[in-house]
Amino acid sequence: MPNEITAFAPNWVNDKLDMVFSSNFQRILEFYVFSTPCTLVSSSVTGMNNNRRTWGEKPWNNTKLKHFLLRAAKLKEDVNYVKATGDKKRKSDNTIITPSDMQEKLRKCGLNSRFHTRRDRNRIVFIYSGKSAEFLDIFFYIRCALAHGRFRIYEAEDPIYVLEAAEKHKVDKETRALVKARMVLKESTLLEWARIIDAGATELEALKRDEEKDVRDIIIELISSHPCVSKDNICDRLNAEYSTVLYKKDIKALIDALKKEGKIEYSAKDHFWILCP
Repeated sequence: MPNEITAFAPNWVNDKLDMVFSSNFQRILEFYVFSTPCTLVSSSVTGMNNNRRTWGEKPWNNTKLKHFLLRAAKLKEDVNYVKATGDKKRKSDNTIITPSDMQEKLRKCGLNSRFHTRRDRNRIVFIYSGKSAEFLDIFFYIRCALAHGRFRIYEAEDPIYVLEAAEKHKVDKETRALVKARMVLKESTLLEWARIIDAGATELEALKRDEEKDVRDIIIELISSHPCVSKDNICDRLNAEYSTVLYKKDIKALIDALKKEGKIEYSAKDHFWILCP
């Protein structure tokens, strides 16, 4: 499927002359435009590791930050959070080898024709650059939509932001544009993402400690009610529910800790875990 081509000035984008700059909207502008987590975009404080944000040098490696942000927005991968690919071109002559699948992904997520009317839940479709973390691409696309006025806020109890990031068409620059991302996001989601990033790694670490406590209790409960479960079986069952901040290796470490504490043991004879008497 090809790229999504749209009007350079689409009808759904409204005039901003009489726009009300609420405190929430000002906060969103401050975070996504002026203090963006993306580097080399704003001359103000940016990035994920500075005196304001303490995520370390590689915040997207070996953490569950992406899944934390997805859960906060009730976004599910390949359902209402969908990655697309751009055109794959041959370096020697710029010939397209594999065309973009953006149109297909927009249709899958319900963000194709009249997408601005589908405001029942958060939705995101974006062309993944492959050059940075996925959410940095998303934050960049949000920044572009806001900075270029390619958005509309629909009033509701929780206002809905419809955003589109696009670049000028290479041939018809004055009337057409190539869509890089389309998003329908609640104002509360944009604010919560900003709060999470600005809070630094502390909150994610606290959530991990809380979930570790829950998982310890559930491991004991599983072994008590299903004495034949294996370590891999326990990890598979718990990883699906607690994958926001815990990896399978974390769950295995908790099993080992419970064994060391004398609360569970592995029966070599029967090849399954049991509770210690």
